[in-house]
Formats: sequence, structure tokens, C-alpha cells
Amino acid sequence: MDALSSEAAETTDTLTTRAAAKPVTNGPVDALIRTALSQAPAVVKPGGALLFEHDPSQTRRMVRLAQHQWPLAQVSVHKDLAGRDRVVRIQLP
Repeated sequence: MDALSSEAAETTDTLTTRAAAKPVTNGPVDALIRTALSQAPAVVKPGGALLFEHDPSQTRRMVRLAQHQWPLAQVSVHKDLAGRDRVVRIQLP
């Protein structure tokens, strides 16, 4: 492994550790999701779908924000292989 690869791996490990140690608060998560949802009409055609992978603890918040932004969309939650809520799918009208 060269020095650049080693440094990149170390940086990734550090960032992963920090992310695991410091869960994202509601404010930034909500802002990020709201931004993505509000920009979706520019990149997703009618009848298209948005999929958000998330921490299981964020499921209710994700569903609520999706339903608020897209009241006519079908919102569903899909589980990962361990049986935890992992993906929110927003099927646009």
C-alpha cells in the first residue's frame, strides 16, 4: 500500500469513527433531507422514485418529512437484512 492509499484509509477510518461516535442531530438531518426533497422535482420525473438510506432511528422523521413535501406520493419503508428499517422509498405521483 502506498503512502497516499495509507493516508486515505486512515482518514476514512477517522471519519467513520467520528460519525459513529457523534450521531447527526435532527437539525442538519432535517435540513439535508428537506433540501434533497425540495430539489427532487428538477431531477426526478413524475412517476419516478426517491430512495433514502438512513439510520433506523431516523425512520419516522424521514417518513414525516417525505409526506410533508410530497403529500400525494406513496411512502414506504424497507428493511435491511437484519430486519431494521433502512430505506424510505418515495414513489412520486
